[in-house]
Amino acid sequence: MDERRIYLDYAATTPLDERVLEAMLPFLGGPGASFGNASALYAEGKAAHAAVEDARRLIAGCIGVRDPHEIVFTSGGTESDNMAVRGIALAARARVGLSKGPGHVVASSFEHKAVLEAVRSLKADGFDVTFIDPDADGFVTPAALEAALRPDTLLASVMLANNEVGTVQPVRELAEVAHAHGVPFHTDAVAAVGKVPVDAGELGVDALSFTAHKVCGPKGTGALYLSKRVPFSPLQHGGGQERGKRPGTYNAAGIVGLARAVELACGDDAADEAARLCALRDAFLARTATVARPATAISAGDRTRHLPGLVPLLFEDRYSEDLVMDLDLRGFAVSGGSACTASQAKPSHVLKSMGLDDEAASRFLRVSFGRFTTAADLEALADALHAL
Repeated sequence: MDERRIYLDYAATTPLDERVLEAMLPFLGGPGASFGNASALYAEGKAAHAAVEDARRLIAGCIGVRDPHEIVFTSGGTESDNMAVRGIALAARARVGLSKGPGHVVASSFEHKAVLEAVRSLKADGFDVTFIDPDADGFVTPAALEAALRPDTLLASVMLANNEVGTVQPVRELAEVAHAHGVPFHTDAVAAVGKVPVDAGELGVDALSFTAHKVCGPKGTGALYLSKRVPFSPLQHGGGQERGKRPGTYNAAGIVGLARAVELACGDDAADEAARLCALRDAFLARTATVARPATAISAGDRTRHLPGLVPLLFEDRYSEDLVMDLDLRGFAVSGGSACTASQAKPSHVLKSMGLDDEAASRFLRVSFGRFTTAADLEALADALHAL
């Protein structure tokens, strides 16, 4: 690939950090590698198993989970979200039966499609579903959640940070509302881990999804924090790995990579990196103020209500698809929304949930950046936007 290209779509996926790759190499195979099946009893398997359990403990410590066995390894954020939504809802209804109603699930309407479609799938199982809209600034309020809950609500799910507009939700307050009604609370933290502090204990959530490839780790590996407090029904059946919650041969290399990526993203210099990205974000917003406006109000210096490395822009006279293609030709990789739906050329469901019409939502550009982004990269993009 042309070395002059500038990658600014970290919200879709991130470059693999060389330190993560180095940690993974011993488990990828080759002479002397720890390539064994982590469930096997011989030396190669024991070495892989030890690495998996070390990774579990490291990850638990990084995200404020006291019991490492509440960390369940998955293939990524989508599987983690599906496990949480369907696994908790189905188990909860099996426990209480239909005495209070068919079973009800609440989620925000601007969740990632992994949550939205998992929630919608429950309709086929007889559940009622309610989607609550964020306000015009992109936040789900505790009052909105309170109003949506019912006596037969069995699960509430609201993401920790939105992957398209970057708003950080008041998850602790939302979880408190849910728990006051005896409702388990799940949060999709895929866009948040490594960008803002994430402590499952402080947030008070019962389940929390995250993945490696959003924090400079490998694709195809994720995890779910699943509290022992909540009922859970596994979606897959097999050999009994992960205490029966998610059977299947361990991806030891990916799990080690996930742990190293989380460790690097949430380490001692995380606050400094967030401050750096916040400064880059604010400078970029200032440089592009005459060509576009942010899709949601972003206060300069704020690192608590908005992700520091994401800029959601709305244009007056340029469409997302045209912007992405024109910038691609100029050497920039940016997106018009979530990578999971951008290829469908439909207006962002996130922006529509915030009250924008199709026309406005179709003029959206997401610029996201991270560990390897420089001020010069964003200055070059700002110049390119002015030149379009």
